[in-house]
Order: sequence, then structure tokens, then C-alpha cells
Amino acid sequence: MTGRPHIFLDIETRPAPLDSPAWRRYVAATEAELGPIVLPPDLHFPPMPPRNYGPDAAAKWTAERLPEYEAKVAAYPVTEAARRATELEEARQRTGLDAMLGEVCVVCWAIDDGEVATLDARDGEAQMLAELLDRLEQAHGAVFVGHNIGAFDAPFLQTRAYRYGLRRLVYHFGRPGAKPWDRPLIDTLDLWPQVGHRGTPAVKVRRGANGASLPSLCAALGVALGHHDIDGSQVGTAWERGEHDAVIEHCRADIDRLRQVYHRIAG
Repeated sequence: MTGRPHIFLDIETRPAPLDSPAWRRYVAATEAELGPIVLPPDLHFPPMPPRNYGPDAAAKWTAERLPEYEAKVAAYPVTEAARRATELEEARQRTGLDAMLGEVCVVCWAIDDGEVATLDARDGEAQMLAELLDRLEQAHGAVFVGHNIGAFDAPFLQTRAYRYGLRRLVYHFGRPGAKPWDRPLIDTLDLWPQVGHRGTPAVKVRRGANGASLPSLCAALGVALGHHDIDGSQVGTAWERGEHDAVIEHCRADIDRLRQVYHRIAG
């Protein structure tokens, strides 16, 4: 693979939209099993002022709207249906890690040392993935580099591509069912030595479920993390709040960090 172009790739995902057919089917199946669920009003987040407001304008904006929000929260009935609705919303928030229900909202990539390219789903996930396919067709034969790309980014993209009938996009990341060594993927998570039982550290800090997180590798290798408005755990919430630019900037920064980590490990 050494002579092939390297595409450094990262995606950001969001929870299932409330109006998506897949989520509606999930809710219907849950109601069939447990009974009706009274979906709560939009009480999951307090009112947030527009990002371009200054401190004084933001404080005034919040002060005008916060009492109404707090009153709605206090008045919300604590019933069995309401409790299940809350649990259902908590489950929905976790679907950002489930390609059957969640969606890709941002894709960033860079070919070798080239500039970072970005696509986002503000005009719909299907359109974004179709455009991604067009872009990747121009880099045929490349190998993809990512952090946990083999267990997350690539299969998530493949699952969503199947959803829209984009079979060629699926095969860009390897034939489904292929052995890991037959897929055009380089995973920095696999390149990093895993110490202990399945990489379980003595001190559990800044690590992903499958081993070292990208921020922990950056810290170990002296790669600057920089400062950004959000971290990976806040992406789904930020996207649903309309903070699209912050999510895109986070993903673009991950490409820069990924490249530095890869070159320090692989040379």
C-alpha cells in the first residue's frame, strides 16, 4: 500500500432525526411493546443564544427566554409515559453511534499532504454521500487512513451508503466481509501498541471503548490538540442545535491531528 495515495478521513455523526422513517419505526415498535409514549416538548436543552451575539446581548436573550423554559420543565408531568419518553430520548441520543439509525453529518478528508476537504449534510445525508462518491471516484486506488476507521468510520459510511443505494461508495472501503488485511484501510488505533488486557489502561482517562482515543495519542506523541468550541462527545448535540460550523471545524481539526499522529507512528 505504500505507493498508493493516502486519504486521511474522519466523519462526524448525529443521532437519528425525530422525523426519520427508521426512528419512527423504532418508536412504533417500542410503543407496541410498552404502550403509548407521550413525547415530551423540546425540553432537552435550555435556550441558547445565537453564537454571533455578544455577552450583553446573549445575557438579555437568555434572560427573556429562560423563565418560560424553566416553567415548562417544572410543569412536565412525571408519569410512566413521560419517564419512558425521557428514556426514549436518551436512547435516541446514543444512536449517533448506530449506523442503522444515526446519520453522518460531516465528512472531512485530505489526500496525502493536501488541503482538507469537507462535505456536510445540511442539504441532506443522501446528497452529501452521493457527492462523496463522486469525489472518491477521482482518487481510485487510494488507501484510507483513520483512527478507529476499521470499526467505525468505514462501516458507518458503508451502512449509510447501502441505505441510499450507493453500492460503489460501499466498495471504496473494501468488499463487505473481507478480511481486515484485504481492505484498503490503515487504522492508527491498530498501529498503536495496546498494553494490558485488550488495551485496558491502569488509569482510564481519555481513551475510547476500543483502546486509545485520538486525543490520548496526541497527548502521548506531543501533538497539539488546539482549542475548539466542542469535543467529540458534544458533536451530536451541537449539530442538532444548529452549531454546524463548530462541528465542521472540529472534524477538520481531527484530520490535521490524524495526519500528525500517523506520520509520527508510521514515519
